[in-house]
Amino acid sequence: MKRACIVVLDAAHARLFSYQPHDGPEPALREELELVNEGRRERGKFSDSKPGNRWQDGGRGSTDDHRNAQIADHDEKFVKRVLGEVAHQVQDRGLPDVILIASPKLLGMVRSIGHPVRKDVAFIEIAQDLSWMTPSRLHDHLAERNLIGARARVPLQSSPRARSR
Repeated sequence: MKRACIVVLDAAHARLFSYQPHDGPEPALREELELVNEGRRERGKFSDSKPGNRWQDGGRGSTDDHRNAQIADHDEKFVKRVLGEVAHQVQDRGLPDVILIASPKLLGMVRSIGHPVRKDVAFIEIAQDLSWMTPSRLHDHLAERNLIGARARVPLQSSPRARSR
């Protein structure tokens, strides 16, 4: 398998990994960077009550606080920031492949923005939310899909007590 930049993206944060195939004891999949969508972290900016309801003369009225548009704007800015960082990582490390793992909604946003990486870089998309996976589980999952090589396993040795039974 080739070297690759692996991006695990969800609405709140993104993790960027590098993959280097080798037989050494250190992991082949290494987390390089974690980015956080500050727009999703802002708490208390919007009320928890039903949006847009207010009392006025003559009864109940409604307003629109544009929260959905503002959240979408934060998400778009975050995706652009992540894609810029991916382009930077690919260029600096000379990585030939990018594997992008995100929900279908975020993948649609990535496609609409466009990939700012070189044309000779293979861009593989996986429409799944795998942000909850640990690096080792993510490595195993991608290896099962034949996108990267399997992890090197250390053989288990039985303990002296187990051998005497």
